[in-house]
Amino acid sequence: MVPTAFSTENFAPSDRASAWHRWLWPVFDVGPSVDPDDRLLARNEVWDLGDLLVSRVVAPPSTTVRRRANLAKAPVDHWVLSCCRKGTTSVR
Repeated sequence: MVPTAFSTENFAPSDRASAWHRWLWPVFDVGPSVDPDDRLLARNEVWDLGDLLVSRVVAPPSTTVRRRANLAKAPVDHWVLSCCRKGTTSVR
């Protein structure tokens, strides 16, 4: 099974944060990295299993929020299971 993949590596460093934000919107609103000098190398792979999507994200620290505006545009019911291999993770 081949996932749908998105990576910021092919974007200019100055465009990576906005590309990452556009990729995850409208499901999530992603804030800036903790380090403003970070060039946001990030990758997301998504496997569509019919009624279930499985996603793998490799990204630097950031703030990921699901706001009311996100709910209005993408009213998906979902669970987040997170396995953070380095640092911390927080999804609200």
